[in-house]
Amino acid sequence: AFVAELRRMDEALVSAPYLAGHEPTLADLVAHAYVATAVYLGLEASSTPQVAAHHDRMWQLPAVASTRSTAWIEGGRQRL
Repeated sequence: AFVAELRRMDEALVSAPYLAGHEPTLADLVAHAYVATAVYLGLEASSTPQVAAHHDRMWQLPAVASTRSTAWIEGGRQRL
């Protein structure tokens, strides 16, 4: 079910950099929390390139970066 949602998200991100358009919203933050956790647990998202790009965009936002756990960074699994 999670992979199916990632595919839907990937399709939604084709037309804009964020889920609701050209600016990040709460929807992006919520989705990113799930994707970031899945990445930390070992998700490979090569089949969802738009999700991977969204993850990178979200990862760079100061508000997101300031909440990132140092354990995730030290663990080395911070990217898709």
